[in-house]
Amino acid sequence: MKIISWNVANRVSKQQRQMDALLSRKSDVIGLQEVTKRILPFWMEGLNKAGYKHTVSSFSIQIRKGSR
Repeated sequence: MKIISWNVANRVSKQQRQMDALLSRKSDVIGLQEVTKRILPFWMEGLNKAGYKHTVSSFSIQIRKGSR
C-alpha cells in the first residue's frame, strides 16, 4: 500500500498542478493538509474523478474550529 501526505498550503492557483503531481504518484491513500472550505470541493471532485471514491474532511466531523 502506498500512502502520500501533501500540504496544499491554501494554494488555490496551483491546485490543478498539485492534483496532477499527486495523481502521478499513483498512491492508494492521499492525505491532504491545510485544505480550506473554499478549495475542498475542487479536491474532492478531482480525487473522485481520478478514482478515489472515499473522502473524509475534518470540516464534516468538526474536530476543531478554524479556517483549515
